[in-house]
Amino acid sequence: MENNNEEKNNEKELAQEIAEAKPGDEGYLEKLPEYMEFLDTKIDGIKLCDAARELFQQDEHAKAINLIRNTVQRLVSPGEVNIAGEVREFVDDAVGWFKIDDVYRYLGFRLTRADKKNVSNTLGRLVKEEVIIRNSKMNSLFRKIDTDLEELGWREANSSGLDIHFPLQLHKYSYVYPKNVFVFAGTPDAGKTALFLNFAWINQEFQVINYYYSEGAKEEFRKRVQLFGYPEDDWKMNVYSRSANFADVIKPNEVNIIDYIELGDEVFKLGRFLREIYDALDQGIAIIGIQKKYGTEFGYGQELGLQIPRFYMNMEFHKQHQISTAQIQKCKNRKTDYSMIGKMMYYKLFDSCKFEEQGEWHYRYEDDYDKIVFPRRKDKSFS
Repeated sequence: MENNNEEKNNEKELAQEIAEAKPGDEGYLEKLPEYMEFLDTKIDGIKLCDAARELFQQDEHAKAINLIRNTVQRLVSPGEVNIAGEVREFVDDAVGWFKIDDVYRYLGFRLTRADKKNVSNTLGRLVKEEVIIRNSKMNSLFRKIDTDLEELGWREANSSGLDIHFPLQLHKYSYVYPKNVFVFAGTPDAGKTALFLNFAWINQEFQVINYYYSEGAKEEFRKRVQLFGYPEDDWKMNVYSRSANFADVIKPNEVNIIDYIELGDEVFKLGRFLREIYDALDQGIAIIGIQKKYGTEFGYGQELGLQIPRFYMNMEFHKQHQISTAQIQKCKNRKTDYSMIGKMMYYKLFDSCKFEEQGEWHYRYEDDYDKIVFPRRKDKSFS
């Protein structure tokens, strides 16, 4: 009994392969007569008629007539759908991970238990065919395997980097290459917007600057610009109001400043947001601001924000000491012979726009002032 069930299942699997095949595929015609009894959809019938036409052309008249007769008898009502074919169409257009429930919704009609089993079986075959991959932790989650490769052409690349300058002399310590993402995580009043506006001003003569502003109204932004004291007509950046879906609008071959990404209760999505922005870039770069809590090592999203950026820096305002610190958490394209990770600098911000460096870049506790701003437990005299 068990062998009979196994044989029947094998026959059904082969029948389904035929249902999804195209006339002319290897072994297609030879398998059709044997598994006709398992094929029961209108689209399968159309395929069989196409196959019959080929048989006529090969003077296999008896086989062709037999195929047509059986096909006509087994045509289903026009309202029914070839489930397997629809599933494959969904997979062809799928982007990223998808659930089996997404496939059900895509089909858009009431599915029977048999239909859902057909969907599941088709996805299982696509896994075996290495068209999709199943998530190792969630059995009902799938992703289309992407085998497209683009030749890098690295021999023609300019390894000296782009002509980009940053406040706090950051350009002296890190190269800037096309498609680079820079993240600045700052506490309130640490000067993220001031840093971005300074960056825009000093680079606008040589780069096209696109500024995406999400912190307030246009009147507030104009006030921030006026603090610099430069004629408004001298500012050449393009300014847009934007608070979400930045990857949809950034300019792939220009400089994009995002001030800032609002995460709300979706901090866990930061890595995905940064990946989408990175994928949207070509020869351009993205300078991105995110919020940071006081005293934390990273901004919102924590280590999730470290994977994509080539450069990541924290900015924190220390109200008690009326001074701010900048600390580098990642510097992948460093110009130095030594690591920049952990290097920090003090700075003060005047008129909400002017940076004044206080000392040099150094590792914590190389400067005596560090003991005051970051007292160790044993340094109780400095608390």
